[in-house]
Amino acid sequence: MFRSRRRRVRRAASIRRAIGTLMATACILAGLASVANGQSTTVMLPDAASGGPESANCLPFGAQCQNGASSVRFQQVFAGAQFGDQPVVVDKVRFRRACGTAPFDPIPFDLQVRLSNTTAPADALSPDMNANVGSDETVVLDESALELSSLASGSDCPYAPDFELDLDDSFVFDSSLGNLLMEIRVRNTLLNRKFDGIWLTGNTAQAVVWGGPGTETAATASAVRPYGLFVEFVLAAAAVDSDLDGVMDDQDNCIGTANPQQIDTDSDGVGDACDPDDDGDQVADAIDNCPLVYNPDQLDRNHDGIGDACVSPGALAGGASLGLGSSVGSGSRLLQNVTIGTGATIGSGTMIHRNTVAGDGFAAGDDVQIAKDVTIGDRVTLESGVRIDKDTVIGDDVDIAADTVVGIGVTIGSGVTIGQGVWIEEGVVIGDGAHIEDGAVIRRGAWIGVDVWVGIDAQVGMSAVIDDNVVLDDEQVVRNRAHVR
Repeated sequence: MFRSRRRRVRRAASIRRAIGTLMATACILAGLASVANGQSTTVMLPDAASGGPESANCLPFGAQCQNGASSVRFQQVFAGAQFGDQPVVVDKVRFRRACGTAPFDPIPFDLQVRLSNTTAPADALSPDMNANVGSDETVVLDESALELSSLASGSDCPYAPDFELDLDDSFVFDSSLGNLLMEIRVRNTLLNRKFDGIWLTGNTAQAVVWGGPGTETAATASAVRPYGLFVEFVLAAAAVDSDLDGVMDDQDNCIGTANPQQIDTDSDGVGDACDPDDDGDQVADAIDNCPLVYNPDQLDRNHDGIGDACVSPGALAGGASLGLGSSVGSGSRLLQNVTIGTGATIGSGTMIHRNTVAGDGFAAGDDVQIAKDVTIGDRVTLESGVRIDKDTVIGDDVDIAADTVVGIGVTIGSGVTIGQGVWIEEGVVIGDGAHIEDGAVIRRGAWIGVDVWVGIDAQVGMSAVIDDNVVLDDEQVVRNRAHVR
């Protein structure tokens, strides 16, 4: 079977799973069912039910047999219903030589193929060719010397569709947006051959217009033809994200439940969001005393309801509490009345002093020190060696890198990122979304506004005010009590 000499290898990631190509089927619905199952398939249009006698068609590839034209702009529309009710990916298009015409060896074509979802009716394209084009028009193939051939032989007609255009870029067609418009611009060819076509008079599923001869960019059709080409489309299932978590279903470890992080504690291929036994220890999460750490023995020597595999005996002082699915490393201690939410991970040698509260998803590395009366929001990460002094308040979704020191009574807003080795003194206020780079120094009482960027090794003086959205360069120095707008 013919194929382009330069095999196209660029493919959308969503169709690389296709497990093979099913050859043309007499039943379009059966073919589309295989697309829905994640396979690729072929659909020949018009199908046999369209009616009308076959017609040898010069356009667009054999333009020289149409008034000696060497270039042409050709449009053919296909009713969206013929592709089913789910989005599909058009990967290739194929055509077949008209019965009784001679085969031809590879010939260089200068051509361009465009596809779009169009609202133009399937039985009557406008002579205004630009009006037929959909807003998502995509150039799927653009080659100045693409060698194409048709070598199908034998006495049986129709011939095999071996005139194949292997698209540079696949196109997603969604029938809910309308019909499929195929536009072919042949800019130069010496071919004088006819291709298999069909009379479309009275056909409600296809229509054709063309502009030329000699004008591949014609805006107005020079003819509205009653016949079009037989076209075989190679289709694959379009990527789907059923739970809208940003992960396509064919790669999602928990289809139907949003889990953008794709956490899979026991690496069994089922995401924790769906897995009834996250750690794979054969104890269901609902009754597991350490659901994220493998502990089939469920050992709990101090009978505090938390398995020793998650929290060693003695790690929790009187009144301290740790949420479901949390773990505490060796040598770490949570002192009186510390409250930590669900899903927390605390490393080794970490000390959290009395009355501190941290929300769900809290993570602390090794040797972290948190003083008393600190309030920490949800999804906060403190890397190893971080020091947080008393009466500090930290919002949600904050990341603080290793070895950073935060002084007494500091307020850190939500969505803040603080780099490694940063020094933040007493009473500093940092607004939402701020970003503090490695090695920066923020002196006592300074005010850092919303979405401020503080560069590497920058210094902000005592009681200085940095307005919202200001960017401080690396190593920039702001004087005490200065106001940077």
